[in-house]
Amino acid sequence: MTVIPRGRPLSPGYRALRLLRRGHAVDVYDAWSEERGCRCIAKALRADRLADREARLSLLLEARLLLDLSHPHLVRAYELLRRPRPILVLETLTGATVSRLISDHPRGFPARDVLFLGIHIASALGYLHATGYLHLDVKPSNVVAQGGSAKLIDLSLAERIGRRVPGVGTRGYMSPEQIAGRRLTTATDVWGLGRLLHEAAHGTTRLPRAAAQVIDACLQADPRARPALDELSETFRAAV
Repeated sequence: MTVIPRGRPLSPGYRALRLLRRGHAVDVYDAWSEERGCRCIAKALRADRLADREARLSLLLEARLLLDLSHPHLVRAYELLRRPRPILVLETLTGATVSRLISDHPRGFPARDVLFLGIHIASALGYLHATGYLHLDVKPSNVVAQGGSAKLIDLSLAERIGRRVPGVGTRGYMSPEQIAGRRLTTATDVWGLGRLLHEAAHGTTRLPRAAAQVIDACLQADPRARPALDELSETFRAAV
């Protein structure tokens, strides 16, 4: 499929500004909303994937979840467009991904930033889990930090708690049970959060001992040995 040029319509009321990323099933555009008079993000199902039932259902599930959910540390969805193809319209986040910030801070984040990052993303995950779904792709590139706040993005791999979906996730950030195709629980996302915080904290020398220990505990091979999100949040709040 040809990339939609700058200024051309994506859908009635939306114009493409530039292609941000071409994925296996979706194209992600920086777009302009005529109605809102502002920039937004448009996740559009690629024209050559319109017959791909799995790709379509994945985008529709992400849209349903984000349109139903409202949380300060979860990216906000504006609407789902269905013509001429499914397009999920999201708010534009002006901050940097945590992966970018990690590369800019090779000696690690300040301890206070690591703690607040953990508090914010644990809060978003707990809210998502209460709906019966897991994120399954918690990683530095799926968290955007701006104005002292962190937001979790990209629910394209979300699955029901308790399912067995072998290999779903990103290599290097999948828990042992994701790799093995075992039952997925809330502890699976705790592993992802632990990997995220471990990378952000690498090189940080002033992280409180209790916080460092609970981050390490997130990476236990046995999901039952990992801390709950509430325990993580309480530990981090006590250390701030």
